[in-house]
Amino acid sequence: MIRFIANYFQRTESYSTGRFIFEMYLMAMLCKILIIVLSLLVVVIYEPFEILFFGETDESVSQFTGLTWVEGLIFLCIILPFVESIIGQGIPIKLLSLVSNSKVLFAILSSLWFSYLHSIILEGISFALIIFFGGAIYAWCFIAYKGKGFWKAILVTSIVHGLYNFTAFITYFYF
Repeated sequence: MIRFIANYFQRTESYSTGRFIFEMYLMAMLCKILIIVLSLLVVVIYEPFEILFFGETDESVSQFTGLTWVEGLIFLCIILPFVESIIGQGIPIKLLSLVSNSKVLFAILSSLWFSYLHSIILEGISFALIIFFGGAIYAWCFIAYKGKGFWKAILVTSIVHGLYNFTAFITYFYF
């Protein structure tokens, strides 16, 4: 299975940019869906306790972020993915490439860093575990495109991350 996954990611290096972005977006969503399915049991057990102790919430974009719908969309789907791609993938992988050539090492350490940053910001280690897999996809996006230039790699990574955030934004607040 690991060999199959490794071969798949190696093949993606020869894809057109459009196909690459689309497939990496689908991979990120697939990872999230698998994690959600695996964690449904935990949610079913945990949710009644959360409602009991904290009450039900009615979250809108402005209640969650303090931003309007359009501001939230721009921030979460364009600005934040760009900044996070630089801090979470670009800089760490660039620094790691000074001491190693291992793409696997780059992806794992970058994903751990990306998850750690999210656990600090969102105050939750369980959320960081979910973010790790998305971080691995974003790390691969950067790794696959860094040979075409740092900013091209950041752009491709940001687009995949932005599409992912867009889907999460719409489904979280409106479904």
